[in-house]
Amino acid sequence: MIEADTERVVAYCRGNLPLATAKLGMEFGYPCLVLCVIDTVFSPGVRYESVTNTIWRYCRYLGTTVDACTVTLDELLRDMERLGIEAYAERVFKNRQRTSPRGGILKAEAVYRFAGALGRQGLSTVEDVRSRWPDPAAECEIRAIPGHGSGVSLKYFLMTCRAYNSIIPDRMIFRFLEQCLARSVSSAEAEHLLTGACRQLQADFPHLTPALLDNQIWKFQRDRQP
Repeated sequence: MIEADTERVVAYCRGNLPLATAKLGMEFGYPCLVLCVIDTVFSPGVRYESVTNTIWRYCRYLGTTVDACTVTLDELLRDMERLGIEAYAERVFKNRQRTSPRGGILKAEAVYRFAGALGRQGLSTVEDVRSRWPDPAAECEIRAIPGHGSGVSLKYFLMTCRAYNSIIPDRMIFRFLEQCLARSVSSAEAEHLLTGACRQLQADFPHLTPALLDNQIWKFQRDRQP
């Protein structure tokens, strides 16, 4: 059953994804850890254009561009403390989204808490995360942030830091597989199916990795949304 389903996933990927030209987006090459944090916090539950707009507004506030941003976690934290969370949401991010409709906090506050959790463990750069993760203390703090308890957003954060090369079983992955297989799948099954499919697809697309396949599925599902 699993082998047959993996073959169906392989065929579905071939038929729907631009595997030959697939490449990771800008979110997997940020020059500083702050942008990884902002992207991670603002991504859940929204169209990705909203996330990029928030990041561009933040960079304009700093007087820089996304690819030239070198702001540090300490600088972000001090600036947020100076202005206050509410003002940062209104005047800098210009985004008052919350981490969840019920019991959620401003995503601006989640950025502050996420950045603080990393900073307290001395994780200041993308390279720090790549070389020193896992960090149980930082992970515990991050998963305590409202809206981040499942660990899915943490995996995405690690992917933006290029410290995680696997499938993130989120709503986009589930929708893709449900459309392919005409049934629901579990998180473990989603990872197993797509990891297996990636191995088979690498015969023809050697540059393909699980993270890149995940990203292409995410883009495909994003573009299908109304």
